[in-house]
Amino acid sequence: MTELECLPYAVGHADEGVCLLVQMGPYRVLLDCGLEDISPLTVSSNQLPPADLVLCTHAHPDHARGLLALHRAFPKLPIYASEVTAQLLPLNWLGEEAPAFCHALPCDRPSNF
Repeated sequence: MTELECLPYAVGHADEGVCLLVQMGPYRVLLDCGLEDISPLTVSSNQLPPADLVLCTHAHPDHARGLLALHRAFPKLPIYASEVTAQLLPLNWLGEEAPAFCHALPCDRPSNF
């Protein structure tokens, strides 16, 4: 049986946004990163990213505002979203230079991570 665990960093109360770490056996998926302050995700003493990959459900700030900071802290951490979400994400950082760090996943066919 595969072990499944969900660790909430933020669950959408007040202005904290949504950020959940889902562990499925040996795999760690960060679902959204709406955190204003990503320090809870960077406290690892061994400088490892908090997950194996990030999946952003949509581009609203309460689900995406911490993604740029997370990318800057862990540039090799893959971040995925739908094609439309990937195009809309930069709207969260207007006035800031934000590289294209999100990998767009097509919605009409399976993707290989």
